[in-house]
Formats: sequence, structure tokens, C-alpha cells
Amino acid sequence: MAEKERHPGRSAAWPRGGARSGRTGCLLLLAATFAAPGHAHIGSPDTFVQAAVGPYSVLIAAHPPAVTPGALELDLRFNPGDHITAATATLDGAESTDIPVVNDGTGSASLWAATPAAHALHVTVQGARGVGDYSVTLPATPDPAGIPIGLRGIASVLLVLGLTLFASAVVLMLRGSRWQGYAGLLASAGFLAAFWASHHAPATTAVSAMLAQDGRLDLTLRNPAESFADLLPDHGKLLHLFLVREPQQDVLLHLHPQQISPGHFSVQLPAMPPGPYELFADFYLAGGRSETATLALGLPAQSHTAGFAPDDSFAVLPPVSPADPLPTAGADQALYSARLPDGYTLQLRAPATLQALHANLLQVDLLDTAGLPPTDMALYLGMVAHAVVLRSDNGVFAHIHPGGTLPMTMPIGDMASSAPANTATIPYGFPAPGRYRLFVQMKHGHIIETGAFDLTVL
Repeated sequence: MAEKERHPGRSAAWPRGGARSGRTGCLLLLAATFAAPGHAHIGSPDTFVQAAVGPYSVLIAAHPPAVTPGALELDLRFNPGDHITAATATLDGAESTDIPVVNDGTGSASLWAATPAAHALHVTVQGARGVGDYSVTLPATPDPAGIPIGLRGIASVLLVLGLTLFASAVVLMLRGSRWQGYAGLLASAGFLAAFWASHHAPATTAVSAMLAQDGRLDLTLRNPAESFADLLPDHGKLLHLFLVREPQQDVLLHLHPQQISPGHFSVQLPAMPPGPYELFADFYLAGGRSETATLALGLPAQSHTAGFAPDDSFAVLPPVSPADPLPTAGADQALYSARLPDGYTLQLRAPATLQALHANLLQVDLLDTAGLPPTDMALYLGMVAHAVVLRSDNGVFAHIHPGGTLPMTMPIGDMASSAPANTATIPYGFPAPGRYRLFVQMKHGHIIETGAFDLTVL
């Protein structure tokens, strides 16, 4: 279980049942389920970026509107010592919006988002060290109403016609024209039903799985609105697959299935313990939207290791702790320590009090058996660290990294040119209160280390 100490410091924050399986012949069919696709993963719609805006380090949080068109809320956190005198933001080439910056280094603005498509955000900052510019593409968000952009006008017409016919039918019935009124009611019901169907039919991605006796897991993605022929690599992989054993969340697999055909993937499972698992299939569409499909399944014990890829990882962890100690009075920052099986230690520094809708800087460090930075630190899929955020009820899932929640679609060889450090800072804001488990992965030599930290978010 992760051991936790308290240290004073300063936080960077601002407000804001599984299916069972059994072997049948050589294939095992696992019950499929689906989850609505989510920008920046399940239940976590916001985008967080730690960026260098010219000479200034800025933490950016973008909160998409609940419905589009609507206001995208932008929050920025600067170093107060940078003495920012002016900041502006532009979304999709529209007129720039001023961002008032207060003394504590925070600023916010509302930007108009016309569609849920990917947005081009440009930020300009002026301060004591001159002017800095930064541009980033914010991933698309699924339309909360479930109406494709091209059909919104048709849906609106259906609603207007249905309401008009209903009102006309009522008037006709009040005037004694019973049969014409009945006909009008039937017609209005048809138009309103058509509107309801278009308004409540968001395209969702389902995933199904089949397990062979040799431990190979085959996955199939299905979505009537997607062909899956245009997936973009994220950290060099078309699909990131996470399996977490329930209910103790004491086993984590981070796998990268190979694409057999569009929407069809296959991966070799390692030797692993049996039990009910929650599967999260994470991928990135060329249209600018990340999605995560989920599947609850039961897995028998696996003893096969042939074909297990070196970039794939598997870890058995301490079970979820039943309670989280209260913060020490007066301490702004907490230090969590997770002792690893080989004697190494993963540490997490986080705000002592974690609040929902606050942006946080989570610092992770890997230490060797002597408590020192390892001399053979290596990048894991082009990054110093990977982290997975999972709420106890699986209602929130996010795969995050240093730099933010954005997918990394550049080639892995372009992500870093020097030896990595043993420390990394990951920006993230928990979208809702609850108990969370944060899985952190870092690499040294050819070993992928995995630690788990249990957090309470208020």
C-alpha cells in the first residue's frame, strides 16, 4: 500500500459488473458492452496543457461548452514572478479576447465555440521578459445532444413542425373538428418522434473481445458512424489498451494491440492472474477526437508469455486502500511513496487537498534502491512518464502524460532528443469528487515500473 507523508509546499490549482467467461473450444467469447465516447477519455471532458508560451511557463485548462454553439471557458495559470501585463486568446481565427491576469498569476476568458469540432487555440502573452506566442489544437468533443452537425437544421425543423401541428390540432379539436384534430395529433406525434430519435441517438463505440487458448486477445471496435480506417497513432500506437482487475484495482495491463484490419486488433496477454477485469480501449480519430470504449469481462488465469511485446507492461499492485489520511494542518502539499517489487520507489507530490474542477500539477519521481535518481532512465513510448486516472466506480478514466492530456501524434523519435530525467510534472484536473487510483509508469533500462496511489478528491 502506498505510504504517505506530508510536506509543506505550494499547489498549482484553481477552482473550476463484469461479464464472466469460460473456455469453449479454442475461442472464448467475452460479453461486449459500450461506453459513450469521451473527449480526453471517460467522464473527463477538459483539456490540460503545460506549455512554454515564449519565455513563460503556462498551465492551460480548456473547458468545452456543455452544448454547441456555446462558450469554451479558458483558464490560465502563470508564474506570478513573470509579471504578466497582457494576455490574449484566439479560437479558430476569430477576434482575439483579452485575458485579465490577477496578482496571483491566474487569468480566465470565455471563447465562442461554434461547433464541437477540433479548435485552433492561439495564446499571446506579454510580460517582464517580452512577448510569447503559443498555438495548440484542442481535440474535438462529441456533441452532447448526439446530433451530427449536418443534421441539426433538420432536427430543428422537425421540432418546429411537430409543435406547430400539435398546436393546430388542439385548436381544431376545440372548434369541434374532431377527426382533423386527431389527424393533426398523429402527424405532430410523428414529427416529434423523429426529432427525439435524432436528438437522442449519439453514435457510440462498442468493443467486443475473443480470447484464444494461447492467450491472444482479439478486439473489434464497432460504431455506425466510424470506419476506423483513419486512426492516428498516439505515442506511436494506434490503440492503447488498459485492463484493470476489479474491484481492488490490483492488476494493471498497458498493452498495444496490432491492427489486423480497420477496427480489428489483436494482442498477446502475459501470464496474469484470473478475475473480473475492466477493459479500456483508447484511440484517436483523424477528425480530432479521442475516444475510449469499455468492456467488462472475466479472464481465466494466463500462463502464456510468447509474443508479449517489450512496450507492453503488466503489474500486480497493492489493493486499493480503504481510506485516505486527512492532510496535516498547514501543509499545502502531500508526498505519496509507492515501494516497488525490485526495491525502487515511485513518489507522487500533489496538493494536500485535491478538489474537483481544480487544475493540479502532479509531480512524479522514480528513485533507485539507494533513494537516488536511476542512472539508466529511459523514455517509455517517447515520454518520461505515463499515468492513468481511474475513479473507484470507473466513471472517470484518463490516460495522461507530462505536458497535458493532448494525444501525442508526432513520431516517437521526435518527442525528445536528450536523456530523460527521473522526474516529470503532469497537469490534470479531476472532473468530479470521489476516490481515485492514479497509476504511474516510468522506465529505466528495459524495465517499465508501475506504481499506484490512492487519492480522495473533494
